[in-house]
Amino acid sequence: MPELRMGLLDLFALPVSLPLKTAWIAIEEATALAQREYEEARRLPGELADLQAAYEMGEITEMEYLRALDEGGREGDAGARQSEAR
Repeated sequence: MPELRMGLLDLFALPVSLPLKTAWIAIEEATALAQREYEEARRLPGELADLQAAYEMGEITEMEYLRALDEGGREGDAGARQSEAR
């Protein structure tokens, strides 16, 4: 009998608990997305500085440098498009 009461209580609480659960899941997903974007934003300036230093020291050619810049830009654009799609 106590299990039946708990089931009825859950059923009556559903109009409140379901939207709360949905909002909680959305908040968790938004937090995870923000964390990924933050980590990427912290990583990119260091990578670009390393790339520029390698180019200035003659370790890579101008074509390799430009190609790497272009690929990095496309990765950033793809991430932005993916976050906009969500």
